[in-house]
Amino acid sequence: MNNASIPTNWRAVWALGLLNTVFIFSMLVYNNFQTPVLQALYLTNYAPFLTLVAGIAPIVVAPLAGWLTDRYHYLEPLRAGFLWIEITVTLTALLFVAVALNLSYAPPGLLHFLPYIMALWIVAVNSFHSPVNSLLKTFAPLKSLPQANSLIVLMMNTMFALAPIMTLLVNGMGGVATFLLGAVLLLGSAYWFVRSAEISLAYKTSGAPETPARLWIVVLCGLVYGITRFFLINRFDDFVGAHLAAFLPFDVRIILSALLFIAALLCLPIGKYAERFGAAKLLLLGFALFFGNCLA
Repeated sequence: MNNASIPTNWRAVWALGLLNTVFIFSMLVYNNFQTPVLQALYLTNYAPFLTLVAGIAPIVVAPLAGWLTDRYHYLEPLRAGFLWIEITVTLTALLFVAVALNLSYAPPGLLHFLPYIMALWIVAVNSFHSPVNSLLKTFAPLKSLPQANSLIVLMMNTMFALAPIMTLLVNGMGGVATFLLGAVLLLGSAYWFVRSAEISLAYKTSGAPETPARLWIVVLCGLVYGITRFFLINRFDDFVGAHLAAFLPFDVRIILSALLFIAALLCLPIGKYAERFGAAKLLLLGFALFFGNCLA
């Protein structure tokens, strides 16, 4: 049975979208509390170390995790991925709990271990994100893959759009309660994903192997996505404040949320065009428009 004959497991697609959304929420929580926690505990000298780990982990840990998953993929295509997800998500959630417990109960002499726990959390969260998304093609055949991916991006971009509101919410909850909530959400979403995706085990592929993707296309698309995502997270609010805030009587965060929500809604129709013209071409076109706008 080839990939084209596999029925689309939309329940697993929704579950994968939720897991990605929780991943973004977790990163939001970490980025929001890292500096205040280090300052409150007089551990700001560890900030460069954590910044270095956060920069290296997506480059080294995520590809390594993907390679380890692929290494045993020929034995049990889904089971290998499930086992890795279960281990790494559980570890990530436990490290979230460990941070919360350290903030609440750790003796002062042990608090200097907290930055290392936070570094391990960065490594753990990057170790499951890539393998879990690689399973999408297992339960979404080629004909429905653009639409399935568009749905996932819609959910992720909605969380990005809600980021200013979520920041206010987690600040009101405090670090301990937010880290515990992140652990519960990670475990719950991962459990639902694995249970939903297991339905696709009945349609395990066999026969001729898939044609491998050309590596340069994968690297180029990843580079384009990384550059635009960095701008979106780190520079887009400054861009909005400089160009739109003077013309609209709203807070910059409201404008930013509205623009990101509109972008999220556009994912579904763009997914239909991707089926016709190709996802790589649309990605490069979007990057060209983005780059041209930056020069304007």
